[in-house]
Amino acid sequence: FKVANQEYNRSSDFFEENIRDYEYYAVLDLAFEALEYEDNVLINAPFTREIRDPAYVADLRAKLAKIGARLVIIWVETSPETCHRRMIERNSSRDTWKLEHWDEYISRCNFNMPTDIGEVHVFKNNDGAEFDQSLEDIAKLLN
Repeated sequence: FKVANQEYNRSSDFFEENIRDYEYYAVLDLAFEALEYEDNVLINAPFTREIRDPAYVADLRAKLAKIGARLVIIWVETSPETCHRRMIERNSSRDTWKLEHWDEYISRCNFNMPTDIGEVHVFKNNDGAEFDQSLEDIAKLLN
């Protein structure tokens, strides 16, 4: 953002056009490399467009199958109110634009779980009790 003299806004057209996809390519490259050394690799990234593209998901599953790995999709279910509160609490510069333009930002977020990409596991992440239960359930799934 600094080099391009752009506002630090991870929701901007600039970010979408010049940074976003390269971040995802790097994350996936690192994940595939990590699979050479570990049985489980967790990626913590929203893949907001990709998760709604059945062809993208199928292609990723096929690439993983070629190396003897499987894709486990975990949908993190959190309310907009919880997201807002947590962004305020974490006080990160990456959220400044989002918080200052909350209505615009949240109107672009899709909180509905995709239904046409195969098996998806839900991790409920609104409060401590459901978080603890989800953590236990997902840990069993990944073992």
